[in-house]
Amino acid sequence: MPQKTSNADMVPKTAPVSRSYTDELHAYLLSLLTSPVVYRGARDRFLESYNGSLQGDPEKVAACEADRKELNRQHLMLLGLAKLAATQDPTVPEKLGLGPVATKTSAVKSRLAKPENFKLKYGSKDGEMLGTVSSVKGAKMFEIWGCTGDPNLEENWSLLAAAPNCTGIVVKGLTPGTKYWFRIRAMRHNELGPWSNYITLRSV
Repeated sequence: MPQKTSNADMVPKTAPVSRSYTDELHAYLLSLLTSPVVYRGARDRFLESYNGSLQGDPEKVAACEADRKELNRQHLMLLGLAKLAATQDPTVPEKLGLGPVATKTSAVKSRLAKPENFKLKYGSKDGEMLGTVSSVKGAKMFEIWGCTGDPNLEENWSLLAAAPNCTGIVVKGLTPGTKYWFRIRAMRHNELGPWSNYITLRSV
Protein backbone atom coordinates (compact mmCIF):
# COMPACT_ATOMS: atom_id res chain seq x y z
CA MET A 1 0.00 0.00 0.00
CA PRO A 2 1.49 3.34 -1.01
CA GLN A 3 2.81 5.55 1.74
CA LYS A 4 0.76 8.77 1.72
CA THR A 5 2.12 10.33 4.90
CA SER A 6 5.78 10.70 5.76
CA ASN A 7 7.12 9.39 9.05
CA ALA A 8 7.65 12.94 10.28
CA ASP A 9 4.09 13.99 9.37
CA MET A 10 2.53 11.00 11.13
CA VAL A 11 3.39 12.42 14.57
CA PRO A 12 1.38 15.68 14.33
CA LYS A 13 -1.31 14.01 12.22
CA THR A 14 -2.15 11.38 14.85
CA ALA A 15 -1.59 13.51 17.97
CA PRO A 16 -5.10 15.07 18.19
CA VAL A 17 -6.75 11.70 17.53
CA SER A 18 -4.67 10.05 20.25
CA ARG A 19 -5.86 12.72 22.71
CA SER A 20 -9.52 12.64 21.63
CA TYR A 21 -10.06 8.89 21.16
CA THR A 22 -10.89 8.04 24.76
CA ASP A 23 -12.55 4.92 26.17
CA GLU A 24 -15.74 6.97 26.55
CA LEU A 25 -15.73 8.02 22.89
CA HIS A 26 -14.99 4.45 21.83
CA ALA A 27 -17.99 3.23 23.82
CA TYR A 28 -20.16 5.97 22.31
CA LEU A 29 -19.16 5.02 18.75
CA LEU A 30 -20.03 1.40 19.45
CA SER A 31 -23.42 2.49 20.83
CA LEU A 32 -24.25 4.05 17.45
CA LEU A 33 -23.99 0.70 15.71
CA THR A 34 -27.10 -1.40 15.27
CA SER A 35 -27.44 -4.08 17.93
CA PRO A 36 -28.99 -7.54 17.45
CA VAL A 37 -32.12 -6.42 19.33
CA VAL A 38 -32.50 -3.23 17.27
CA TYR A 39 -31.91 -5.02 13.97
CA ARG A 40 -34.38 -7.84 14.69
CA GLY A 41 -36.94 -5.31 15.97
CA ALA A 42 -36.69 -3.30 12.75
CA ARG A 43 -37.14 -6.47 10.70
CA ASP A 44 -40.14 -7.66 12.73
CA ARG A 45 -41.87 -4.28 12.32
CA PHE A 46 -41.26 -4.36 8.58
CA LEU A 47 -42.66 -7.88 8.23
CA GLU A 48 -45.78 -6.90 10.14
CA SER A 49 -46.36 -3.70 8.15
CA TYR A 50 -45.56 -5.45 4.88
CA ASN A 51 -48.20 -8.09 5.47
CA GLY A 52 -50.67 -5.35 6.36
CA SER A 53 -49.85 -3.35 3.21
CA LEU A 54 -50.84 -6.27 0.98
CA GLN A 55 -54.48 -5.39 1.68
CA GLY A 56 -53.99 -2.04 -0.04
CA ASP A 57 -54.73 0.18 2.96
CA PRO A 58 -52.94 3.52 2.23
CA GLU A 59 -51.94 3.99 5.89
CA LYS A 60 -50.47 0.50 6.10
CA VAL A 61 -48.67 1.02 2.78
CA ALA A 62 -47.13 4.23 4.12
CA ALA A 63 -46.16 2.47 7.38
CA CYS A 64 -44.57 -0.34 5.39
CA GLU A 65 -42.46 2.14 3.41
CA ALA A 66 -41.28 3.85 6.60
CA ASP A 67 -40.40 0.52 8.21
CA ARG A 68 -38.61 -0.59 5.06
CA LYS A 69 -36.43 2.52 5.10
CA GLU A 70 -35.55 1.98 8.76
CA LEU A 71 -34.68 -1.68 8.20
CA ASN A 72 -32.60 -0.73 5.18
CA ARG A 73 -30.74 1.89 7.26
CA GLN A 74 -29.94 -0.68 9.93
CA HIS A 75 -28.91 -3.23 7.30
CA LEU A 76 -26.57 -0.79 5.51
CA MET A 77 -24.96 0.09 8.82
CA LEU A 78 -24.31 -3.58 9.51
CA LEU A 79 -23.05 -4.09 5.96
CA GLY A 80 -20.58 -1.20 6.34
CA LEU A 81 -19.38 -2.64 9.64
CA ALA A 82 -18.89 -6.04 8.00
CA LYS A 83 -16.79 -4.51 5.22
CA LEU A 84 -14.53 -2.81 7.74
CA ALA A 85 -14.23 -5.92 9.88
CA ALA A 86 -13.46 -8.01 6.79
CA THR A 87 -10.12 -6.19 6.42
CA GLN A 88 -9.09 -7.92 9.66
CA ASP A 89 -11.21 -11.09 9.40
CA PRO A 90 -12.56 -11.97 5.92
CA THR A 91 -15.03 -14.46 7.43
CA VAL A 92 -17.09 -11.79 9.25
CA PRO A 93 -19.58 -11.06 6.40
CA GLU A 94 -20.48 -14.75 6.06
CA LYS A 95 -20.75 -15.11 9.84
CA LEU A 96 -23.31 -12.30 9.74
CA GLY A 97 -25.25 -14.06 7.00
CA LEU A 98 -24.34 -11.44 4.41
CA GLY A 99 -22.43 -13.80 2.16
CA PRO A 100 -19.54 -12.45 0.07
CA VAL A 101 -19.40 -8.66 0.37
CA ALA A 102 -18.62 -6.86 -2.86
CA THR A 103 -15.86 -4.28 -2.67
CA LYS A 104 -14.90 -1.60 -5.14
CA THR A 105 -12.10 -2.56 -7.44
CA SER A 106 -9.71 -0.17 -9.10
CA ALA A 107 -6.87 -0.44 -11.51
CA VAL A 108 -3.73 -1.60 -9.77
CA LYS A 109 -1.04 1.04 -9.97
CA SER A 110 2.60 0.14 -9.76
CA ARG A 111 4.34 1.63 -6.77
CA LEU A 112 6.72 4.48 -7.33
CA ALA A 113 10.27 3.21 -7.51
CA LYS A 114 13.25 4.42 -5.53
CA PRO A 115 14.96 7.20 -7.52
CA GLU A 116 18.29 6.18 -9.00
CA ASN A 117 21.37 8.14 -10.11
CA PHE A 118 20.60 11.18 -7.97
CA LYS A 119 23.24 13.85 -8.66
CA LEU A 120 23.81 17.46 -7.72
CA LYS A 121 26.09 20.08 -9.26
CA TYR A 122 26.82 23.64 -8.30
CA GLY A 123 24.68 26.31 -9.91
CA SER A 124 25.71 29.66 -11.34
CA LYS A 125 24.82 31.55 -8.16
CA ASP A 126 26.04 31.30 -4.57
CA GLY A 127 23.95 28.92 -2.48
CA GLU A 128 22.47 27.25 -5.56
CA MET A 129 22.62 23.67 -6.81
CA LEU A 130 21.02 21.78 -9.68
CA GLY A 131 19.61 18.29 -9.11
CA THR A 132 19.21 15.46 -11.61
CA VAL A 133 17.79 11.96 -11.19
CA SER A 134 16.71 9.12 -13.47
CA SER A 135 13.04 9.21 -14.44
CA VAL A 136 10.59 7.27 -12.27
CA LYS A 137 7.59 5.60 -13.94
CA GLY A 138 4.33 7.24 -12.92
CA ALA A 139 5.97 10.17 -11.12
CA LYS A 140 4.26 13.56 -11.32
CA MET A 141 6.65 15.49 -9.10
CA PHE A 142 10.09 15.26 -7.50
CA GLU A 143 11.06 16.66 -4.10
CA ILE A 144 14.59 17.38 -2.91
CA TRP A 145 15.01 17.55 0.86
CA GLY A 146 18.10 18.54 2.80
CA CYS A 147 19.52 18.71 6.29
CA THR A 148 22.62 20.02 8.04
CA GLY A 149 22.30 17.90 11.18
CA ASP A 150 22.16 14.17 11.81
CA PRO A 151 20.53 12.65 8.66
CA ASN A 152 19.20 9.76 10.74
CA LEU A 153 16.81 12.11 12.56
CA GLU A 154 13.73 12.77 10.44
CA GLU A 155 13.03 16.12 12.11
CA ASN A 156 16.32 17.50 10.76
CA TRP A 157 15.10 17.27 7.17
CA SER A 158 13.23 20.02 5.31
CA LEU A 159 11.92 20.51 1.78
CA LEU A 160 14.33 22.48 -0.41
CA ALA A 161 12.88 22.16 -3.91
CA ALA A 162 10.06 20.54 -5.91
CA ALA A 163 9.67 20.22 -9.67
CA PRO A 164 7.64 18.16 -12.19
CA ASN A 165 10.83 17.31 -14.10
CA CYS A 166 13.69 15.02 -13.12
CA THR A 167 16.51 17.19 -14.50
CA GLY A 168 17.63 20.70 -13.72
CA ILE A 169 15.83 20.88 -10.35
CA VAL A 170 16.97 24.17 -8.85
CA VAL A 171 17.85 24.22 -5.15
CA LYS A 172 18.21 27.78 -3.83
CA GLY A 173 18.92 29.50 -0.55
CA LEU A 174 21.70 27.24 0.70
CA THR A 175 24.16 28.71 3.18
CA PRO A 176 27.64 28.98 1.58
CA GLY A 177 30.29 26.91 3.32
CA THR A 178 27.72 24.64 4.99
CA LYS A 179 27.79 20.87 4.62
CA TYR A 180 24.40 19.47 3.54
CA TRP A 181 22.85 16.04 3.24
CA PHE A 182 20.48 15.72 0.27
CA ARG A 183 17.89 13.13 -0.82
CA ILE A 184 15.11 13.01 -3.41
CA ARG A 185 11.81 11.19 -3.85
CA ALA A 186 9.13 10.90 -6.52
CA MET A 187 5.47 11.80 -5.95
CA ARG A 188 2.17 10.94 -7.65
CA HIS A 189 -0.69 13.04 -6.29
CA ASN A 190 -0.81 12.03 -2.60
CA GLU A 191 1.45 9.01 -3.06
CA LEU A 192 5.01 9.41 -1.82
CA GLY A 193 7.75 7.21 -3.22
CA PRO A 194 10.79 5.90 -1.31
CA TRP A 195 13.81 8.10 -0.71
CA SER A 196 16.94 7.92 -2.82
CA ASN A 197 20.40 7.41 -1.39
CA TYR A 198 21.96 10.38 0.40
CA ILE A 199 24.33 12.85 -1.24
CA THR A 200 26.69 14.96 0.88
CA LEU A 201 27.99 18.27 -0.49
CA ARG A 202 29.23 21.57 0.89
CA SER A 203 27.46 24.61 -0.50
CA VAL A 204 29.48 27.39 -2.05
